[in-house]
Amino acid sequence: MEAVKNNPIQFILAKIVKYQAYVSAFCIALSALIAVIDVITSKFIGWSVPGASESIEQLNIPLIFLAIGYVQLDRGHIRVDVLDNLLPKTALKAIRILSHLFGFSICSFIGWRTLILMQRSISVGETALGVSWLLIWPFILCMFFGWAFMAITSIAEIVRGIAGWERVS
Repeated sequence: MEAVKNNPIQFILAKIVKYQAYVSAFCIALSALIAVIDVITSKFIGWSVPGASESIEQLNIPLIFLAIGYVQLDRGHIRVDVLDNLLPKTALKAIRILSHLFGFSICSFIGWRTLILMQRSISVGETALGVSWLLIWPFILCMFFGWAFMAITSIAEIVRGIAGWERVS
């Protein structure tokens, strides 16, 4: 991940999202392990691991949403640079700040709605469909963290853009 010169906000964010990415990587490994054990037991023993498909399905949520903040902070997303050479620097800076402000608004709204969804899930005791009785709200909480850190990263990018902090490798 790129370091940011003189930017304590992104330094702290980088530490947090790095550990979220580790949890995401653990979810990949756990999903693969569950799938391998399920295939081996169903082919050689003749029975499937109860709730294996539901567990793998639910582990996809932290796998994606806990890593999304890391991708945003590291600028690993797709960016179209067609206008970079055509527009003046000040216009380009204003467009980037406005796009991060728009991203912040969308991610904040979806994160807020995710918290409401989690509250409803906790109140009714919502579980995954199928053989297992996995609670849904911890996975919704992972979704919230993903949206929240996307919003926080957007604000950090706005601050970086206004303050003129440069990225260094």
